[in-house]
Amino acid sequence: MLIGAHLGARVLATTRDLGKADELRALGAADVFSSDGFSKKVVDRTDGDGAHVVIDHVGAATFDESLRSATVGGRVVTCGATTGVSVPLNLPRVFVRQLEILGSTTGTLAEFEDLVAATEAGLRPAIAREFGLDEIREALAYMESSSNIGKVILRQ
Repeated sequence: MLIGAHLGARVLATTRDLGKADELRALGAADVFSSDGFSKKVVDRTDGDGAHVVIDHVGAATFDESLRSATVGGRVVTCGATTGVSVPLNLPRVFVRQLEILGSTTGTLAEFEDLVAATEAGLRPAIAREFGLDEIREALAYMESSSNIGKVILRQ
């Protein structure tokens, strides 16, 4: 979200907890929706078009909604699978709407250099909380609670 907003994109975000909406807006989201049935809201907020790029880091629980959210000729980028690695795929949804499905982990050296330059220009990651290495159980429990917005860091 931060990178998209930094690049000038209009970012629409989803969350299981709408109590996080103000924080997500502060990080650059133009609009925030509940992750339940979000595709209809995305299409509505884009005047019926859908999103040009959808980034799905959740996996099985949201992937079909992500496909439904994309505009004709849009891209759906998958970069995580926290809710499962296998998803049923509605092939007509992909080919009729001419969607591109892309997988991503990190990026190229040039993209990394662009990210470093953006941090030098002031872009900062969202850090939810830091834990000592001896607090790893607490850190995992915190992550499992879905309380965080941003990264959870372990320090030695």
